[in-house]
Amino acid sequence: MFLKDAIANLILKFNHAISGVVAGLAHDRSLRVHYLISVLVIIVFAYLNITMFEWVVVLLGIALVISLEYINSSIELLCDHVHAEFHETIKKIKDFGAAAVLIASLIVGVIGIIIALQYI
Repeated sequence: MFLKDAIANLILKFNHAISGVVAGLAHDRSLRVHYLISVLVIIVFAYLNITMFEWVVVLLGIALVISLEYINSSIELLCDHVHAEFHETIKKIKDFGAAAVLIASLIVGVIGIIIALQYI
């Protein structure tokens, strides 16, 4: 019985996660942009025939940026729900979340350029 409940719980959590991915894509423009860029990056690097290790680095970078964007979007949604009017602290919270995505995106972009330059 324990194993059956554990599996059912795992499936439920997986379904919640998939719902989050779908909702993010449906309602968040920034997430759609990140996914589009990710697909283009994957196509370019597939064409360049990068090494297995480079694929690991690229895919970890993509996962980092998209995951941070989901977290940032969650923070923004929560802030808007809690305090719909402008508030300086809410602005700082949102700015910090956006900064995390920006920094990760810039660093991952530089890493991608470094990898790509070897093949051009």
